[in-house]
Formats: sequence, structure tokens, C-alpha cells
Amino acid sequence: WTTSISSASLSTNLDNADISPDGRWLTYESNESGRPQIHVRPFPNVEAGHWQVSSNGGASPVWSPTGRELFFLDGNNLLNAVPVQATATAFNYGAASKVLNAPYYTVRTRAYDVSRDGQKFLMIKEGRRDAPAGAPPTSMVVVLNWLAELEARIPKK
Repeated sequence: WTTSISSASLSTNLDNADISPDGRWLTYESNESGRPQIHVRPFPNVEAGHWQVSSNGGASPVWSPTGRELFFLDGNNLLNAVPVQATATAFNYGAASKVLNAPYYTVRTRAYDVSRDGQKFLMIKEGRRDAPAGAPPTSMVVVLNWLAELEARIPKK
């Protein structure tokens, strides 16, 4: 899918596309309104419809596993959910609501995911800005060759 921009001075970015679980809908972020927002189009015929589902900015959209919700980060990097009712020929959506009231680490691409049951999120949370001086930094443990380590710790039958 390509877009054509009539003005050479206007630059539209289309980023972070995600196809719905049923394969009928495409969500993405675009700055076509002058600010990044979340949009949905039918797939694969993307010219058959167009809906902007965010109003307070939007980035990093992802469908819930059921396809009945669309998650995205709003203009304040807060996770939002939009209820969706979609069939083969119709797309309807409700108002966005906050899922989490804390900003999370963001990068140019999506830096979070939704669990298969749609009830949990894996995200990188930014460090506390109000941490006392001298507090130890947030850390992460990375285990290399974890399968070999696991096999070494499990008794052989």
C-alpha cells in the first residue's frame, strides 16, 4: 500500500502496522492529520474505508487476540484500549479508555505486547524519576544458554 502526497512540503509517515487476528483489518499510526494518530482500514483492500480511532495522539497500535479491542499509546504514552466491533463488511469502534495510568518506555517501534488472553501486557517501564539520590539503578538479568542451564539442573530420568 502506498500513499501519494500532493504537496512536496508535506511528509506523511505510516508506521507500526498490525493486522487484526481475523486478517480483515489493518491498524497503523499516521501523522496525516498533523499529529500521530491511530487509524484502521480494511485489509487487503485498504482504499475501501478509513477510520481514525484516536483523538489525543496515538502510537504503537496492536490488536487484542480476540480482535475486539485495539490497544495503543496515547499522546502522553499512556496505554489505551478502544472497543471494536468488526465484521467482514463493517467496522465500528467506541471511545478510548486508559488501561494503565503510568507512562512506559517508548521507542520508534512498538515496545510492548499483549498476552494471549488479552489480560496482561509485557512492557518496559521507565525508571522512577523521583528515586532518591544514590538509589541503585534499575537492573535486568539476562540468562544466556538458559536451556543448557535448565537441563543441567533437572535430574535425568
